[in-house]
Amino acid sequence: MTIPRDDLRTGALLLAEFTDLRRALVTDAALNPDELRHLTERARALVSEPIEVSPRRMLMFFPHPENALMFGREIQTLTSGVRGKDPERHALAARVIIGYGRMNIVNGRAHSDWTHRLNGHVSRVPAHTVVALQPFVDALPPDTSLKDSQRLGSDLILLHAPAADVVETQMASPLMDPGGVFTAITLRVHGRPQVFRVADCPILLGRDKHCTIQLTSETASRTHGRIEYVHGKFQYVDDSRNGTYVLTSAGEELRITRDRVVLLGEGALSPGAPLAQQTGEVVRFSCHSSRLGMADEIKREGDTRPMR
Repeated sequence: MTIPRDDLRTGALLLAEFTDLRRALVTDAALNPDELRHLTERARALVSEPIEVSPRRMLMFFPHPENALMFGREIQTLTSGVRGKDPERHALAARVIIGYGRMNIVNGRAHSDWTHRLNGHVSRVPAHTVVALQPFVDALPPDTSLKDSQRLGSDLILLHAPAADVVETQMASPLMDPGGVFTAITLRVHGRPQVFRVADCPILLGRDKHCTIQLTSETASRTHGRIEYVHGKFQYVDDSRNGTYVLTSAGEELRITRDRVVLLGEGALSPGAPLAQQTGEVVRFSCHSSRLGMADEIKREGDTRPMR
């Protein structure tokens, strides 16, 4: 990709995505106006340039990388405080990812040969954490404290995570409440079932050969959507232009575009067209919450990976 040179700048780009689950429904406004205003003011105090600000998503440019890291930590401090004070918002979560390099910011968008990686990786960021690409870490001042950092694969670095007791509680909760927490999801395409566990997420759906579930429908995008695991539930996130029609366990057919919905019980996902008009694949889903089934599988396979 060629970067236009008329407004070329170098700095850090921070992407934050917020989710909040209340009564098994994903809220449209994860942050309330006061919380959003507070974060926006803090970002400006840290010499940032807001590119996108909404109750579900923030994209900020920082000339100084250390300020971007400070702001990412402030986001997690705020959301942690909200979860602690309001029991109804215990599911509020923020995923923060930061990169660094040259870019142009034009008409509310950051253009470069690397900024698209933030959108591509944000679904891999654990809830309540700050993650960065390697160039951002390399750009930080030498005296920056990163004693708790750890690698998440070959291309992401975890810079900030909750306290150890919080992490242990999150890992334990899926097995403590098998009735209210899902541990596996079965997806059926053309009648063939595939079982996925928490560690398999995100599960990508689309026409691209790299997708977990490959689709050939003309109404499906290359990467049409993904299934994530958030607070004990599987969520479907639409990333397409045509949207996704979701048949819920209650028999209601919903259309979502660039949004997410919690998957409960049994239902179906139809990319880009209503189920009755779909000429390609329909993905049937079924969520499972059996504690015994998960325990048996761990014992059989020797899988000791923590659930995320």
